[in-house]
Amino acid sequence: MNSTSDRVALRRLHMVAGSIAAVLVIGAIDYITGAEASIAPLYLVPVALATWFISLRAGLLLSGLCG
Repeated sequence: MNSTSDRVALRRLHMVAGSIAAVLVIGAIDYITGAEASIAPLYLVPVALATWFISLRAGLLLSGLCG
């Protein structure tokens, strides 16, 4: 019943959810630290991984979520 394409789609869904969760965690830390510390470069990690492993569209949408 589980074909290869179903597993790939599920893996992509998990990667998207993980990337969104990572951006939300980084955003919460960024909000807590305020202007005292700039952690903006940390947003690059989940965006780059999403772009590399999922698609350019996912990376662009995630970068929009960061901004």
